Amino acid sequence: MTTLNESIFSTIPGSPAYVSKASHFRRQGSKYGLRDIDLKNNNAIQGSFRFVA
Repeated sequence: MTTLNESIFSTIPGSPAYVSKASHFRRQGSKYGLRDIDLKNNNAIQGSFRFVA
């Protein structure tokens, strides 16, 4: 497994980013005022985060 640590390419500062390839991503957000998105075979980065109040 490939990870990016302490990298400017990580989208979540301080958290390792797991790099992969997404075979399919779909978001149906029009009911929330967002565009619908349907993507295939794109780069993907996953990381952990939490909201702190």
